[in-house]
Amino acid sequence: MPLPICRFCREGDRFGREGDRFGHESDRFGRESDRFGREGDRFRHEEDRFRREGDRFRREGDRFRREGDRFRREGDRFRHEEDRFSFPCSLFPVPCSLNLESSRGN
Repeated sequence: MPLPICRFCREGDRFGREGDRFGHESDRFGRESDRFGREGDRFRHEEDRFRREGDRFRREGDRFRREGDRFRREGDRFRHEEDRFSFPCSLFPVPCSLNLESSRGN
């Protein structure tokens, strides 16, 4: 016949099992915390990458705006040159190029 287990031993065993259960829970929470930490790091890296790409796109946009401004200025300059050199053909004794081209066709 087995010896009866005293109340204190039973309580000790129960507390031991509870301790093991809490230890396992603690380990699980630790693993989840590590996983969330890694995911947080990954999101931070992605956020940094998106920020760098955004900065690069902004710089390219600024460069395209500057080039557009430069082309607009060149277009304005060419229009001014064209306006400066386009006089009515009646001011010149020699016919203008349009008249020359039309006279060649006849």
